[in-house]
Order: sequence, then C-alpha cells, then structure tokens
Amino acid sequence: MRATPRAPGKVRAMTTLKQRRCGGWTLIECVVSTVILGVGLVGVVGALTAALVANQNASDRQLATAIAQSTLEQMRSLGFADLTCEYFPESVDGKTLPGLDALHGGKRTVVIDDTWAGSPRLRKAAVTVSWRGRNGTPAEVCLETVITNRSSNSGT
Repeated sequence: MRATPRAPGKVRAMTTLKQRRCGGWTLIECVVSTVILGVGLVGVVGALTAALVANQNASDRQLATAIAQSTLEQMRSLGFADLTCEYFPESVDGKTLPGLDALHGGKRTVVIDDTWAGSPRLRKAAVTVSWRGRNGTPAEVCLETVITNRSSNSGT
C-alpha cells in the first residue's frame, strides 16, 4: 500500500492544535474551576459556622443542666423542713451564682410546691435555668423532682 501525500498546510494545522491542547488550561477553564472551588469553599465555611454555633449552644445547655442538677442535689441534701425557696437566692452578696455568669443573661428560678399531690409528706421542686442563646433567642432548662419527708412526723 502506498501512502497518500497530504497537503503541507493540513499537517501543520493538526500539530499546532495538538500542541495547544497539551500546553495547559485555557482562560475559560481556569475561571470555571475557580468559580466551582469558590462555591465549594463558601459551603464549607457556612457548614463550619453552623457547627460552631450548635456546639456553643450545646455547651450552654450542658452548663445550664449542670446548674439545675446541682441545685436539685442541694435540695435533696437539706432537711425536709428546711426546704424553702429562700434558701436558694438568685445571688449571694451581690455576686451571681457560679456558672450563671458564663451563660449570657443567665438566671436561676426555684419553685417549691408544698401541697403537691395533696400530701404534706411530698414536695415538688422545680429548677429553671434560663439564658439568651448565642443568636439572641431565649433558652431554658427546667428540671423537676419530688422530695419526700422520710421522718415519722409529717409536720417536720
């Protein structure tokens, strides 16, 4: 078989096109890849920001729960006759309670129901810790328990 001769201009055009294709990226390819990379980075930064706020809110909720749980444990350790709301003030000597100052606008409220379930031997205690979240929305944790009078006299 005999090869057919090609025109010199066509050979040069094909080699120039091949050389240009292997030489690198075009400007359009660079712009498109930069836009795709930018959109991806914006999404990643948004996800990280949302995760950080959620982590801070969870940390605040955990601290508020610990404060409420600690208050309930103090209530259980008191004698039944000593269990009054006056024993759990909002502040002591003008200073807020430990932990509440870490919560933005933190406040602890204690409610003791002396006539819960119609029995003088039972008291329902509720502790509510409220604060403003990182995004300014109000948040609160409320824990309740029933405390019994274990002494033989129902009046003390």
